[in-house]
Amino acid sequence: MFCIERITQESTYLKQYFLQTRLKQMRPTIDDVECFLALDSTALYAGMLDGKPIGVIAVFKYEYGYRHVGALYIEDKYRKCGYGSQLSLRAFKMSEPIENLSLYTLPMPYKIEMYKKYYGVHEILYNSVEVHTLNSATALRKLQGISMDATYHVKQVLDVDFEAVFNYDKLTFGYDRKQFLYKWLYSPASRSCVALNNEGSVVGYIVAREIMVPDEGYKIGPWFCEDIDVGKVLIRAVLQQINEQGRSTSNSARMACPVGRNPQVRNLLNILNSDYVLKVAFMSRNGDLKGRVDKWFAVTSVVCG
Repeated sequence: MFCIERITQESTYLKQYFLQTRLKQMRPTIDDVECFLALDSTALYAGMLDGKPIGVIAVFKYEYGYRHVGALYIEDKYRKCGYGSQLSLRAFKMSEPIENLSLYTLPMPYKIEMYKKYYGVHEILYNSVEVHTLNSATALRKLQGISMDATYHVKQVLDVDFEAVFNYDKLTFGYDRKQFLYKWLYSPASRSCVALNNEGSVVGYIVAREIMVPDEGYKIGPWFCEDIDVGKVLIRAVLQQINEQGRSTSNSARMACPVGRNPQVRNLLNILNSDYVLKVAFMSRNGDLKGRVDKWFAVTSVVCG
């Protein structure tokens, strides 16, 4: 018999299973699950067949009826049996009311059509989110040779009022995610920097989080800021933290960048000599989101939005 089980803080085995389903392509960071549960304690589900997990899904509840779907996975031998659609529909039922629904997916025609059919979404940023990797040591050396705008200065997140960072995140992301942000920023797995202008106002922040697999490097996100000048100051600061304080022996850093919505991202990726990995499609039921996507240089996570 197939049923759905909610993954909670006490679900030690299912939390580990959730992470294992993401290891191959998504490069989860060390405490992803704890952060996701801080965002929404009812968001993570496992599909159980005769008491054994065969798949997972996440449906995060944000304000105004907005929901984001991520991490949908069904084991190979159970695919094309209807378990994925059953898991999705039951998770959606538990997340009602839903006014808007979004997700990231590989831009394969069959996936696009499947999500249109079962989720009622359409593509609004099709092929415009790109995953890139960079060498943190090489990129840092290049950034150190570039003059930076002295209007902005960077502090570690511990030295900045959290409420100020939260208010900037809510304005830029578009939705309240205070508990999640606190966990994401202050995790031992994170290196977080905040940019301030000469008046002391937050004008951007960046987070690099250690990947779960030992010595695989870091994932960068979110990377939100007002413009490319702030972006350069922030990425230099966090790369310096990685190289001086990071525990991973890898110089690799990975990020998903909304190149289709922020025209300055491409210029900065060129400066960083980043390597293109793949494209991701963003899909939504009811058009654009409430945030300032043109201020995003890297998304937080394709799992949670």
